[in-house]
Amino acid sequence: MVERVFTLNKESPFLIFNAPFRSTLWVDRIVFNTKDPRWSSRIAGTELTVLMMVDEDDDDGGQSRSFDKQEMSIGSLNRNSFVKPVFDIVGGWGFASRDSIIPSTPHTWSHSVLISGSFELQDHESIDLSIRTTARWFDYNSMIRDLKHRSSPN
Repeated sequence: MVERVFTLNKESPFLIFNAPFRSTLWVDRIVFNTKDPRWSSRIAGTELTVLMMVDEDDDDGGQSRSFDKQEMSIGSLNRNSFVKPVFDIVGGWGFASRDSIIPSTPHTWSHSVLISGSFELQDHESIDLSIRTTARWFDYNSMIRDLKHRSSPN
């Protein structure tokens, strides 16, 4: 697994990862990029949410999906002594689908990563996540830009 830094901001508020096999995702570091001196109180009730979805083909020729949701408190990592909003997670937070949601013939595994709670990123802010995963990142923003470009009149 290779570690890579992904950025969440107002325009890109979540990440999507896909794999044709049971995938795992580890978050090793969270950095809140802000100039707000009140960052500590803002991040207090914030959670990192990972939504997992597993697709399988039904015997009837259709598809079914199983879902799982796991949340980790970012606010609980904060200590009053922290000068900067940088949270190194020793050993990382690991996210994997629970066995109870795995169907008998899965073919696609997806992880969506987002920040939840009452927290809202402002225009000049972002959150960097250092992530290790066995899944492939899906750049949905590029897909949306391509679709807009194709649909615009020449």
